[in-house]
Amino acid sequence: MGVGEVGEKVPEQIEITPNTSVVSIEYINEKWAEVVRQASVENKTIETLLKVIRPININNDIIMLEVDFKFHAERLESNKNKLQIEKILYTIFGRKILYKTTINNKRTSNGFNSDKTIPGSGDLTDHNIVPLKDLTADDVLSMFDGGVPTK
Repeated sequence: MGVGEVGEKVPEQIEITPNTSVVSIEYINEKWAEVVRQASVENKTIETLLKVIRPININNDIIMLEVDFKFHAERLESNKNKLQIEKILYTIFGRKILYKTTINNKRTSNGFNSDKTIPGSGDLTDHNIVPLKDLTADDVLSMFDGGVPTK
């Protein structure tokens, strides 16, 4: 059978293009409620964190998340939470999206003593918060990404 004769199977051309579609910050913000809902299923602590942040920019699939307090940035940047949040982002957006955090320095008070002569008095961090009295051991461990030491 010669080339081009009837019955000859010609392989179809399959065009392979890399996933170059850009995710916009507007799209991120539209879908953010879904991100928070997914977090509520997986981890209530992360859900709470995601409710108090603002996606403000995205560049090369890296979202910039704005927070008001250093404490929130610390929680978002902990390895355990970062892995879970990036998994949630993948679930919602169908692609690997990473994030970084920035602290909104416009806030003048966070409810703590703002006397700048006392070191750390104006920053809300893991070191100066007072936990509620009704917390269980699991609640405390979850807040600080800790665990029970093993021997």
